[in-house]
Amino acid sequence: MECDRTIIFDLAVGGCQSATISINTVSQKPPMTKLIQETFEQIAQLSEEQQNALAIFLQKHLALILQQAEREKRIEENTYTINDFNEETQQAIINIEEQKNLTVCANKESLYNELGI
Repeated sequence: MECDRTIIFDLAVGGCQSATISINTVSQKPPMTKLIQETFEQIAQLSEEQQNALAIFLQKHLALILQQAEREKRIEENTYTINDFNEETQQAIINIEEQKNLTVCANKESLYNELGI
């Protein structure tokens, strides 16, 4: 999908004068989702210092954040694997599958709480 975008640069030109340059581009990327747009609007309300702190955090941790989000989505959609759970939960699942150290609970909710799911 192609999107027309206009990029506007405001340049300081000597003293108090300024000039605006407008460049039209065609991007191959689809338009941002509504959720991303709303997030950017929230970020725009932050102070410059807060925006910089957030940007640094995201740069350092983006891969981990995306992995965690994908893992949570798989669990929510019931398309997960045992590797999507922490080590303690993985071991509990293995124990159940191998009939070792079985956890007995009154209901499904209690079982999930016991397993940390």
